[in-house]
Amino acid sequence: MRKAIFTFLSSFLVLTSFGQEYTVNGNAFRESCRCYTLTPNNITQRGSVWNNNRIDLSQSFDFTFQVFLGCSDNNGADGMAFVLQPISTSVGGTGQGMGFGSINPSVGVTLDTYQNSNPDSDPFYDHIAIQLNGDVSHTSANTITPLTPISATSNNVEDCQNHSLRIVWNATSKTMSVFFDNQPRVSATRDIVNTVFGGNPLVFWGFTAATGALTNLQRFCTPLTPSFYFLPTQKRCVGEPVVFNDSTISFTGAQKYYWNFGDGSPIDSVNTSPTHTYAVAGSYTVTLRVIGRDGCEEVATRTIQIGAKPTADFSFVENCNQNLVQFTDASTVAGSTINSWYWYFDNGPATSTIQNPSTTYPTQGVKTIRLVSTSALGCSSDTLVRQITLGVTASLGSFNSVCSGTPTFALSGGAPAPSASGTGTYFGPGVNSANGSFNPQTAGVGTHIISYVYSTTLGCKDTATSTITVTPSVNAAISGNNNICLQDQPISLTATPAGGVFSGTGVSSSGQFNPATAGVGTQTITYGVTNDPCVVPATFAITVNPNPTNISAGPSQAIFLGGGVTLQGVASGGTYTWTPPTGLSNTTILNPFANPTQTTIYTLTVENSFGCKSSDTMVVDVFAPCLDPAKIFTPNNDGLYDKWIAFNSSCVSQVEAFVYNRWGGQVYYSRNYQNNWDGTHNGKPLPDATYYYVLNVTDITGKKFTTKGNVTIKR
Repeated sequence: MRKAIFTFLSSFLVLTSFGQEYTVNGNAFRESCRCYTLTPNNITQRGSVWNNNRIDLSQSFDFTFQVFLGCSDNNGADGMAFVLQPISTSVGGTGQGMGFGSINPSVGVTLDTYQNSNPDSDPFYDHIAIQLNGDVSHTSANTITPLTPISATSNNVEDCQNHSLRIVWNATSKTMSVFFDNQPRVSATRDIVNTVFGGNPLVFWGFTAATGALTNLQRFCTPLTPSFYFLPTQKRCVGEPVVFNDSTISFTGAQKYYWNFGDGSPIDSVNTSPTHTYAVAGSYTVTLRVIGRDGCEEVATRTIQIGAKPTADFSFVENCNQNLVQFTDASTVAGSTINSWYWYFDNGPATSTIQNPSTTYPTQGVKTIRLVSTSALGCSSDTLVRQITLGVTASLGSFNSVCSGTPTFALSGGAPAPSASGTGTYFGPGVNSANGSFNPQTAGVGTHIISYVYSTTLGCKDTATSTITVTPSVNAAISGNNNICLQDQPISLTATPAGGVFSGTGVSSSGQFNPATAGVGTQTITYGVTNDPCVVPATFAITVNPNPTNISAGPSQAIFLGGGVTLQGVASGGTYTWTPPTGLSNTTILNPFANPTQTTIYTLTVENSFGCKSSDTMVVDVFAPCLDPAKIFTPNNDGLYDKWIAFNSSCVSQVEAFVYNRWGGQVYYSRNYQNNWDGTHNGKPLPDATYYYVLNVTDITGKKFTTKGNVTIKR
């Protein structure tokens, strides 16, 4: 680099800010959204441009720029530097140091285009280096890369050309690598965060340049070139997804993409490499608008052709005697031409790729042909799969057994898709050859062979045969109980012939009839043999009669031994029967008197006029005397009748006792009396007198009742 002839201030005098992205200093100015002039082609110029956003060197970066180093070689200025520094966005030096010489601390990638042997020990060629702290001397320890030409192909880069400068920082390995015109130039590994920036990873990045007595136009641009490409295997056909692979070149990446596919579909502002399907074939102008992180934007347009999907089709002509077939392509495609074919002939491995092939088949019959047609735009049709019949193959469908009473029906002979017209004739018992029908009555019971002969005008002939069995008709029959009650158990019906199925309300397929499911009324049951149409179905009527309703034997009762009770039976009519008769005054009336000597379960059965019965039960519990309160007791502590005995605890579960004097005052209460009252009230003896008691009793069966009476205390 050359020494400056003029003396400059150590800092720039002019500071210009563009939006939020860059600060422009000194003689530098913004040419366009992405390009900046650092020094005009004048003497004593100095300029720097700094990005206002600090970058974090604990993270890797990969920056690519375009640099223009002027047009004057011998009389050109010093060059420029890419600089990292933590100071501010208003630093930069003068002529000899490329504007980098005054910045400390810093890391600079210097592109030195002037050979200053003293004091900087510059080589004779334009050279590149990574240098520290504004020190541009190649003999200094601050130069951490060897002397290297800027370009791998030329010693002069002051050639009026734009060049690519790529700077890569690997934060993991702490390596900075520099590429010029896509060729690696210098690389250095150093912990610059700790050794240069004192542990601070946040720095500004920018470019500096300066001129002295000699001049050059020095400028840089942040690239933004929208573009996209298609993979070699990508088909661009209607109805098929087309992948647009983004290949945009952008400084540190783009922040927004807008894809217009040219077919009126909505703009895609979401995907970087979108997939789009065109519904109509034709020519489309695709527009890609990219907005860079610095707010700059560029647009690229490209016309693409979307091909239509061909429709595969063909015709064919055969020679029946030789089985030689000529195929003629009839495929079509809109907006293009068909230029390739793939045929599969179904005669072994034979295929063809010509337009109108022919092939020979060793046998006649049905052949499956496949054809795929492809247009000049590379769009392929769906695979056409078509069956053709060579020669003739007669067919006659199989027949199920028919019943002797079945009406005349048409036979089903034919020749699938014959290539030539022909005629067919039926033969056999019961056959009318004139109209191809079969009459079971004429044929008679038994198995008969039917033939169908088909002949074509080309001389091809084939015969198909089938058998028809005529079976005599049989009447089905059902037997079983046809008059039952609603509450009866299900009954089984039987039928002939075996193997059939029952149907109808309340009946299962096997013949179980459930009156509860069927309901009251007459149900019609059908029986038929589904796999034997010659069995004529049978019907059977079953009447379901109602059982008596609203039947009640009345509530259960409890008596003491020797006592009795009138039963409370309820019914709406019919005949009545009580069982067992033990202890009953009458077994055929609703309300007999019962005085059993032991607990007895009585059942009331009512039978209506249909002979249907309903029953209900009740219980008469018989207890031995167990509640006999003493009328008098003598609580005088002589050991005899000192406590009031009210019940036998063997048949009573619980007794609630209340005792009142003659004025109604309560003198004793026990929720669970235990035959233990001693005639006291609040611990004091009561006077001899007659008292009134109430006992709420629960017996051992859980039944409850109340008894009342008088008891006398006499000491």
